[in-house]
Amino acid sequence: MATIWFVSHYIPPLTAPGSERNRHHRFARALIERGHSVVIITSEIDRFEGRAAGFDGADFRDETAPNLTVRVLADRPYATTLQRLRGMVHFRRKALANATGLPAPDVVMGCTVHPFAANAGQVWARRHSVPFLLEMGDIWPRTLEDMGMVTRRNPAYWFFRRLEIRLYRAATRILSKLPLAKHHVDASGADPSKVLYLPNGTEIAPYLRSDYPLAPDNGDRFVVMYAGGIMPSDGLENLVDAAALVAEEHGDLPIVFQLVGGGSARPDLMARAERRRLHNVEFIDFVAPQEVPGVLGHADVLVDIALDFSVVRDFGMSHNKLFEYLGAARPIIFGVASANNPVAEAEAGISIEPENARAIADAVIALYHTPLEERLEMGRRGRTFVLNGYTIDAISSRFADIIDEVLAGLPPGSRVSADDLAP
Repeated sequence: MATIWFVSHYIPPLTAPGSERNRHHRFARALIERGHSVVIITSEIDRFEGRAAGFDGADFRDETAPNLTVRVLADRPYATTLQRLRGMVHFRRKALANATGLPAPDVVMGCTVHPFAANAGQVWARRHSVPFLLEMGDIWPRTLEDMGMVTRRNPAYWFFRRLEIRLYRAATRILSKLPLAKHHVDASGADPSKVLYLPNGTEIAPYLRSDYPLAPDNGDRFVVMYAGGIMPSDGLENLVDAAALVAEEHGDLPIVFQLVGGGSARPDLMARAERRRLHNVEFIDFVAPQEVPGVLGHADVLVDIALDFSVVRDFGMSHNKLFEYLGAARPIIFGVASANNPVAEAEAGISIEPENARAIADAVIALYHTPLEERLEMGRRGRTFVLNGYTIDAISSRFADIIDEVLAGLPPGSRVSADDLAP
């Protein structure tokens, strides 16, 4: 039996609502089922809201289950970008200082989004002389550049770039959520054969229950829904503006836009809708992950949009919410400029250009006038797409295969290859 460590700032604690649906907790379960034990080093921070309660002066608390220890580090709340960045550095320091009493690892996986957490994993792997795996959820500093937070004239850009390159070169395997990330790794001077595509997936069982609605029962209302984190990078001001266009041009139609979730962009979006007196926009509070299938069941149409980022255009995306949408078997409006397009591959909706409120509004009206049976067929194709390799069970099994490959000292691709996982 081997012990595998996950080091990540944002894995929810074991006691968090819906943690059983979390990607990393499912990875842990897959490893435990194969006889391994897992240690997760994470924090208490709410990634989307920046909330942290603290532990009355304690540095951490441990939550345990059979063959699983989750060390939850006390963290700092944040309300600004600078505070969030300081919190990332703080997590790295805490993760390196608070591993007392944990079983020694045989493999360590460091997880981005931000590279400080991944670097903490790299340091622990080096200290224990064990393989280091990098889970690559984003590409820094390219994403920071896309968001206008740094430029290449800024020393911070090159600090993050050097850190990124060190992580790529140190990793035994790079598990990427982005399907074409191997090209970036290659351009960074690291071995692209180490890169394996491991996308997000969904817990499909709730969507296959006999009582899950094949179509929503909203009476006369036609519900267009976004459900997920409400962050600046999602570009949801375009969805609010699309609602304004629909209200202005098709005010006689019973179309309602619902934004479900929390995040730093939510207050500004609510104010935007209030200023425009949009009665066809509704904001619904964050729901626990286990409640998401029920919420999505009320939608006639689901929306996945984002700002136009070069990282996504060049290397693709793997939005967690998108696989939930596909599992829910509802037609999808997809407004993401991405190297991959699961909605188009599945023929599960309408793809539009990003950051375009007019395109969103036109797609909504087109789907409103599409016969119900055609919309249901789009949804069925989306669910079939998920069932063919994008369930969390399938993704977790692939992850466990990769860990067993590393433990056996086999070369990359011996048990699972990048081509096997390509979109």
